[in-house]
Order: sequence, then C-alpha cells, then structure tokens
Amino acid sequence: MVEVDADDEGILLGRSAFETLRTYQGELFGLEPHLERLAASCLSLEIPVCDSDRLADELIGAADQIEGEAVVRVTMTASGTRIVRSAPLPVVPSPFRCVTRPWVPPFWLDGTVKHASRAFSRMAVIDAGVEEVIWTDPDGFMLEGTRSNIFAVAQGALYTPAADGRFLGGVTRAAILDVADELGVPVRLEPIHKNQSVDELYVSSTLKEITSIDQLDGEQAPGWGPVGRQLLQGFRALVEAT
Repeated sequence: MVEVDADDEGILLGRSAFETLRTYQGELFGLEPHLERLAASCLSLEIPVCDSDRLADELIGAADQIEGEAVVRVTMTASGTRIVRSAPLPVVPSPFRCVTRPWVPPFWLDGTVKHASRAFSRMAVIDAGVEEVIWTDPDGFMLEGTRSNIFAVAQGALYTPAADGRFLGGVTRAAILDVADELGVPVRLEPIHKNQSVDELYVSSTLKEITSIDQLDGEQAPGWGPVGRQLLQGFRALVEAT
C-alpha cells in the first residue's frame, strides 16, 4: 500500500498526472510513448519525475499480477508520490452514446497535459447519462472526448482535428493515423462539426481502441463502417507486430 501525505496537492487540489495503459496478450502496448507523455505532463505541472526504467518495471510487474488482459494506471502526485494499480480490462459499453458540450481550454494549462483535475469531466458524463462527453470549441467543432479522441470518415477520408495544443493527442490516436497511412486511407487533420454529415463516427483511446459512436446528442449516429473496421483490423495487426 502506498502512503500519501494528506497535504499533498495531488490529493487536495488534483495537481497530479496520470497515464492509463493496457495489455495485449500480456504485454503493455505503447509503454514508451505513455512514459514520455507522463514525463511531459509532470514537467508542465512541476511534479518530480521518477526514473523511467524503474517505472516501466513497476508497470510491467503490475500487469503481470492480473490473469488475462489488464489495465494499468500510474498516477504521479504533486509531491512525487507514485501510485500504480492494475485491474482486469473492462468491457467497452455498447451501444456507445455521446453528447457534445462546449469547452474552452484555459491558456494557463495546455490541453496536452494529462492531469487528474477531472471532476468536471466525470460529472459532465454522469450528468448527461452517456458513455462519453465530446468537448467542442465555441463554434461547435469537436475537439476530444473526456477520455478519448474523435475521428470521422467522410467520402472515404479519415478526419480528426489537428493536435494544436487544445487537446490531448492520444497514443492510440497516433497509432491509428499510422495505420491509416499504411493502408492508404486519406487523412485530413481538420475539425469535425457536431452537426456535420459524416459516413462513420468514432472515438479512440487506450481502453476503447476504435469504438463507433452509436448516438450523438440524442440522435442516431452513423456508427461502424468499412473504413473504421479496416482501421481497427490494421491497428490490431500493428499491436501484434509490436
């Protein structure tokens, strides 16, 4: 059991950074980019960073404690306390329902920082009674979900907003873009409006991989389509080859 100082700002004020990883066939996927992103988040939050090799060993050890596929989360608090926990991989809800809500990231905290001050995000999801809330800019363009990135397919091209600092560019998002390039799927780093007509609509994350959005703002969404299925198949092939 990890002891945390009761005055640690990571507990009192949410000044902590975290990463969530999952295993495929017992191996953690994207370990290096997750650790790099954690280090960057800690730097932005002025949190002491631990030795990456030691942390990698701890994460691997935590995953090994779970029978079957595992989810592993590491949290670094303001004082530098390290909390690592693992659990069986959860099932992605189906159907997957989303709503949009406006969100303007504050200029003093870059949207690329994966911090733990997420009560507003969790309460937004709970209040809406859905699986995910998609944040939009003031003009209604979708930026990201509270725990996911956003993709759409229109006329055979894959759309996702450019990583411009307003949102967190996920490890899985980056892998999907690599897969799209390998498969020759045209990629448009352009925002998607919440009212835009698209052929396919997805969220992506470590735990959700690529998941179709079945409902958006109470209306039926396009859901799965041929491009998304091709990307998911390619993503899993990439994982097996890693």
